[in-house]
Amino acid sequence: MKHYSKWLYSAMALGMLASCSDDITPGQQQIPDDGEGVYMHLNIIPNIGNGTRSFTNGEDSSNDGTEPGTTVENNVNEVLLVLARKTDDGKYAFISDATIGNNKLSPINSGTNKGYASTGKFSKAEIEAYYNSPDFTQKICVFVFCNPTQDLRDKVTALTPGNTTWTDETYKLTGNDDSSIWSTANGGSFLMSNFRIAERELPATFTAWNPYTVETNPFDLSGMNSQGTANQVDNATDRGVVYVHRMAARFDFRDGSPESTEANTYNVVFARNNDGSQGDALVNITLTDMAMVNLGNSSYYLERVSANGQNTGATLCGAELPWTFNADGSVIANSGNYVVDVYATQKKAGITTGFGNYFLYSFFDTNDNPTPAQWYTSKITDVLAGPSDLYGDKKYKIWRYATENTIPDVNEQLNGQSTGVVFTGKMKATEACNSSTDEGRKALYNAINNVGGILEGANAPILIQFRGNLYAGMQNLYDAAVASAVTINGTNVEWNRSSSLYRAVFGNGGTGYTVTLVEAGEDKGAVTYTDPLDIDSNSVWGLYKANGAYKEALVAQNVTIYEASNGTEGWGYYCNYYYWNRHNDNGFNGIMSPMEFSVVRNNVYKLAVTKLGQLGHPLIPSNDPDKPKPDTPDEQPDVYMTVTCEVIPWVVRISNIEF
Repeated sequence: MKHYSKWLYSAMALGMLASCSDDITPGQQQIPDDGEGVYMHLNIIPNIGNGTRSFTNGEDSSNDGTEPGTTVENNVNEVLLVLARKTDDGKYAFISDATIGNNKLSPINSGTNKGYASTGKFSKAEIEAYYNSPDFTQKICVFVFCNPTQDLRDKVTALTPGNTTWTDETYKLTGNDDSSIWSTANGGSFLMSNFRIAERELPATFTAWNPYTVETNPFDLSGMNSQGTANQVDNATDRGVVYVHRMAARFDFRDGSPESTEANTYNVVFARNNDGSQGDALVNITLTDMAMVNLGNSSYYLERVSANGQNTGATLCGAELPWTFNADGSVIANSGNYVVDVYATQKKAGITTGFGNYFLYSFFDTNDNPTPAQWYTSKITDVLAGPSDLYGDKKYKIWRYATENTIPDVNEQLNGQSTGVVFTGKMKATEACNSSTDEGRKALYNAINNVGGILEGANAPILIQFRGNLYAGMQNLYDAAVASAVTINGTNVEWNRSSSLYRAVFGNGGTGYTVTLVEAGEDKGAVTYTDPLDIDSNSVWGLYKANGAYKEALVAQNVTIYEASNGTEGWGYYCNYYYWNRHNDNGFNGIMSPMEFSVVRNNVYKLAVTKLGQLGHPLIPSNDPDKPKPDTPDEQPDVYMTVTCEVIPWVVRISNIEF
C-alpha cells in the first residue's frame, strides 16, 4: 500500500499565484494521514524568468523577456512529490512519493512574489526502509508535479523502489481537446513539473530525523533547519527553491493589419500603372478564421534535451541551448541542442503516413490533402473577443494551449509533422475594381462581391490567378491571353504567340479568335478576320471548349483556381495561408536551422499577421499548383508570409506574419 505524505512547501507564481486559501475549491482531494511520519518543508516556484527560450544570450534566459501569466495558469491545487536517487549511470531510481492536498495550502510572501506554504509528512517507515537499503546515499533528487493528472498519479502509485524508467513516462491526449494539463477547472489546474533537477541532502542517519517528527519543526529542504544546519548539497547556505514550469505552451493572437484598412483586412491584388508601378488596390483579404494543425498528442512529463534530439543520452530537465550560425546562415556544429520529442525516432525518419497516430488536428488526410474538417478552427472575431494579454503596448488575445512538438532534424521540419496555424481569408473587391470601362475588372468586382447573388447558383465563375493577375471566368482569361499575343494595324493582324499567358491557355495551337476589321476608304466594306491556326485540343482552351478537364490543365500550367463557397462570412472566394510555428527563428529566409519550427512547453507564441503579400492557397487542393505535401519543407524560397518571432518565458513568442 502506498503511504501518502504531506509536505510543507511554497509555490511562487510567475509574478502572481492565487493569493489566499479562500481560492481553494471545497471538495478537492484530501490526503489521508497514514501512520507515523517525518515532517519536511519545501519551496516551489513556477518558473518566472528561467524558461526555455530562443536565441538567448546566456543559459536560462530569453532575449524576449517574461510575462507572469494569468491567475488560472498559476494556480496550484495539489502537488505530487517524488524522491529519487541518482544512479551511477545517470538515471533516477525511485525512492518514495508524497501528495499534498489543497487543504494544506496557505498563502506566503517571498520578496515581490506570492506563493503557497503547506505542512505535511513522509511515511516514517518508507524513509527508514531507504536508510536501511544498500543503495542509501544522503544526496537525493526531488521531483515536483503541480496539479498532477490522474494518469500521472496512477503511474507513480504503481512504482516500486529502485525503478529507473519512471522518468520516461508520457502524457497523451485522447482524441479531444479537453486536456487535463491545461485545465481551467478548480481555479486552474495547469500541470507543472521540474524546470531543473533539484538535488538535496538528507541527514546522515535515520536517528537524525527524530527532531523532525513533529509538524512544528519540519526538516527544511529549502533552507536552514532547527539544528542550525542547512543539510543541503555541497554545504550551500540555502538550498533554495525547486523551480517548475508548465507542460503546456500557449498561442495568442492580435490584429496586425494596417491602420489604413478595416480590421483584419489587407490589400493584396493591385492594378498596374502604365509605367509598371503599383496602382490602386483591387482586391483585399479579410482574415475570418484561424485553425491549429498537427497538435502533438504526447509529451514527456519531464522535459529533456540532447545533442541529437533523441532520448538516449538525453539530459533530464536540462537547459535548452541556442544554436549559432556562420555568416552564410550555416549552423555552427554542436553549438546548441534539441528538446526531445516523444516521437523523436519516427520524426527523424519523417512521418508521412498515419498522422492520426501522432497528432490531433492532422493537417493532411489519408490522401495527403489539407483537410479543414480535421483542424481545430476558431473564428477570428471570437478569438479577438476573448481574454486579453497586454504585452508591451500591444494587446493580444489568448487563443488556446498546445502540447510540445519538436523535430530532431533540420531537414525533417516538414508540413506533415510540424505544428502550424492556418489562416483563412475572404476576398473583397474594392471600388477601384468597379470599373465602368474595363470589362474584365468589372467582372472581377461583380464575382468577388457576389453582386446579384451570382455565386449562389450553379454557374458561379471561377477566379483564375496567373503570375499575379486575377481573372473572373474563362472568357476573361481568354480575352487577356489573346490581347497578349495579337496586334492589329488596320486590316493587318500580327501574332506573337510566345507570351507565357498565351502558352498557358492555348498551348501550341490557335485561339479561334475572330475580329471584324474596316478597310481603308469610305467605300470599302468590313473584313472579317479569323485566326488561321487550329486550336490545340489538349490545351486549356481546347479542353474547355470540349467540356474536358480544363481545370486540371490550368493547374498543370501553374495557374491557381479559386472557386466560390459558402464560408464563415457567407458566399465568396476564400483562401488559406499556412504558417508553421517558429520557435527559434534563425533570421535567414529560406534556410532552416535546428529547433526553428517547434512548439516547446512553457512558451507563449504571440501571433500577428502583419502583411499579406499575395492570395493564399485555394480551399480545393486540386486547384492548387503549389499544394503542400507531407514532405514539403516548412521554409521555402517562395514565401506567402514573413514571420518575426519574439520569445518570452512564460515564455512569450511574438510572430508578426506576412503572407
